[in-house]
Amino acid sequence: IYLMDEVSGRQLKLTTDAPSAVFYSANYFNDSYILNKRQRGYPHCGIAIETQDIPNGINVVDDKESFIYGPHRVYRQKTSYEFSNLIKGK
Repeated sequence: IYLMDEVSGRQLKLTTDAPSAVFYSANYFNDSYILNKRQRGYPHCGIAIETQDIPNGINVVDDKESFIYGPHRVYRQKTSYEFSNLIKGK
């Protein structure tokens, strides 16, 4: 997954072995949300990317046991975030 902001020149490369990623873009944030450094929230002021197993997978696949985790089956996945600057002209 790549996210790029041409205005700031920043980019994020996200890699994961998780089968899915859920995005939340703060569509409904407003100034009642107090963020870090006491800044107030506003729509689309941030994004969350949650790498995870298939949402609602237990209800949409035949092998329901593969979506049950606990002491007998631990959930593990790896996700890495690599931040860099965009290369001009590419």
